[in-house]
Parts: sequence; structure tokens; C-alpha cells
Amino acid sequence: MIIDNNEIILRPRFKVEVNKSQSLLIDTFEELKKDESNIYISRVRHNYILLDIPEDKNKFWSPQLELRIEKIDENNSEINCLFGPKGIVWTFFMFLHFICAAVFTLFFVVGYSNWSLNKPFGWSLTICIAMIVVWFAFYFLGRIGKRLAKNQMQELNAYVQNVLKN
Repeated sequence: MIIDNNEIILRPRFKVEVNKSQSLLIDTFEELKKDESNIYISRVRHNYILLDIPEDKNKFWSPQLELRIEKIDENNSEINCLFGPKGIVWTFFMFLHFICAAVFTLFFVVGYSNWSLNKPFGWSLTICIAMIVVWFAFYFLGRIGKRLAKNQMQELNAYVQNVLKN
């Protein structure tokens, strides 16, 4: 898999078809989880696996790789993979977007009301424009975080590819 920073996607996804059974793949990741020499932290729940960067390399922008193993037939499986930030970072990021949208909507309504009543509305318009600028800033911060996490995303991808080869 090649991660391209020219994509607009902030949470890259990909699929891998494997000539191994679903239970064998899950058991493989369960065994790796118990292995002391394994540097990647993993959580395995049913057919869902979450891989984290080791704590000593973990930064605010460090990615997680979510794997969902789906059974195609008895000897073949499909792995749906999703790169993304840690759950708390993603939740905080979405919370900031929600706050920005709420402030924009509130001041748009106030500004429109003042405009329709022929009252001054410049401060409302200023805040609405500021919220648009903040939205763009959030977008570019997300892109910067993705660029900073690119090497770690490639490490996680190489790790999964190596596990799947064995």
C-alpha cells in the first residue's frame, strides 16, 4: 500500500485479501499480542484488531491501524484496514469542529437577524468569517498531522504485511 499525501482523505483505508482463514489470522494476532519481543501494542476483540505505535515512539499525531477480518470462505479472508488518529484525538478534533460549526451558525443567525432589522451586523460577520478560517486551520492541521504520521503509518503497514506473509 502506498500512502499518498495528495489524497484528501484524512483517514486512509485499504483492503487486503488473504489466503488464510479468519480464525487463523485472529489466532496469529493473539499470539503476537502475547509475544514480549513484539514492539507494536495490539488489542484483539473477536475479528477486530487495533495496532498502536510503541509508547516510546508515540506522539500526539501517531496513528493507529484498525483491522477488521472478514470471512470470505473457509480458507480466505478479507482484511479491512483503517488508519486514523487515536480515538481521543479524533473525538477532540470532531468536538472542535462541532463547536466551530455551532458558533458559526449562532453568529450567522444573529448577523442575519441584525441585517434584516437594519442594525449593525459587522461583528457577527467577522466572527462567521473567523470560524471559516478556523475550519480551514483545522483541515490543514489534520493534513500536517497525517504528514507527520506518514512514516509510522508505513511502519504499521509493513508490520501487517510481514505478519500476513508468515
